Amino acid sequence: MIFNIMHSITIMADGGTNFRKFLIEGTRPNLTKIKEYVEHSLMLVTALAPVVGYDNASKIAHYRWTTTSP
Repeated sequence: MIFNIMHSITIMADGGTNFRKFLIEGTRPNLTKIKEYVEHSLMLVTALAPVVGYDNASKIAHYRWTTTSP
């Protein structure tokens, strides 16, 4: 049983190392695409809700969604 636990720990450690080595290192954010997603996000309207109220924020989001394409 101890052998199997140690073997599982080794597999998990190797998996974490390979994840970092082959998937995380060297990746760079696509800042242009991130900016585009933020500018077209309807979630930004939620910041208005405390100021203009939920109903008006909902109307703004609906207007934004129906008048432009993402």
